[in-house]
Amino acid sequence: LGMAPRTVDAGGLRQALANGDVVAVEAGGAITSHALGILKAAPHAAGTSISKHGSALSLGMSRRFWDSLSAADQAIFAAAATAEYHLALAEESTHRRMLLPPRTANANWPVAQELARTIRRVADAVVAQVAAADADSQRINASFMGFRAAVSAEADNAVSV
Repeated sequence: LGMAPRTVDAGGLRQALANGDVVAVEAGGAITSHALGILKAAPHAAGTSISKHGSALSLGMSRRFWDSLSAADQAIFAAAATAEYHLALAEESTHRRMLLPPRTANANWPVAQELARTIRRVADAVVAQVAAADADSQRINASFMGFRAAVSAEADNAVSV
């Protein structure tokens, strides 16, 4: 995309953006961006990130622990993680509408639309290249693509408030 990534301490993102040390910031969505003061320092908010919903969530545990759980306990963990994921998406969506003023909407800043298309195109190419590496990568990619389609369909069917 023609940019060089740079790591900046979260507490220094607003200042780095304000004084021109960085020209763009991805800081985990509207809630985090607001808490860090980025929305006050940025002239535009694209609402676009590498992750369509602006954040990445994970739940990690040791394989030994997971394997020691019964199928029922594994299902409970999976259900709880799924519920938390949906709650996090709903919270971000609601706060995005509350925190991002209308001037920052993609329709008001055409660069954001092109950025979103470019990020998606590059990300899809990288994922396709990695997915072709071996059978495990192909299996993981097929699972990811199924998940991505399900999340996109759910977002398309979501009711806006």
